[in-house]
Amino acid sequence: MRIRKPSRKAHTSGEAQITSLIDIALSLVIFFIVTLPALLESGIFVKAPGVISGGATDQSDEFKVAIYLRADGTYLLNEEPIEKERIGPLIELLLQRSVDKMVVVRADGGVSHGDVVEILDLAKEKKAVKLALLRGKPLEEGGS
Repeated sequence: MRIRKPSRKAHTSGEAQITSLIDIALSLVIFFIVTLPALLESGIFVKAPGVISGGATDQSDEFKVAIYLRADGTYLLNEEPIEKERIGPLIELLLQRSVDKMVVVRADGGVSHGDVVEILDLAKEKKAVKLALLRGKPLEEGGS
């Protein structure tokens, strides 16, 4: 019995073999469908700040919620020293009186990421609508 070599004439039909390309494309579509919800549900969305015009109105009657985390482990809530355990109830009280429900968290460079995220989680838990992250000293001390 003799084994025949495949001839070249049998495979030259002039048509492109696209089944493997379709398989790859469908695999990519399925991959993106599965991973997209995980990317969108990260919990923290970041929006770059815009330019504030010089004619901005002063809203002195609005209650602000500003938390400053110092590198030495102390906390300031609206520029007043506070124990960490009292921050939650006071955030809730201030957010009830706030119009835009925004919490601004400032932290020194030496503050751990975990402490900042813990305060952000606490603010979200207390129904904060907007969160802002800043790095540096409070404005009255020279700002960043």
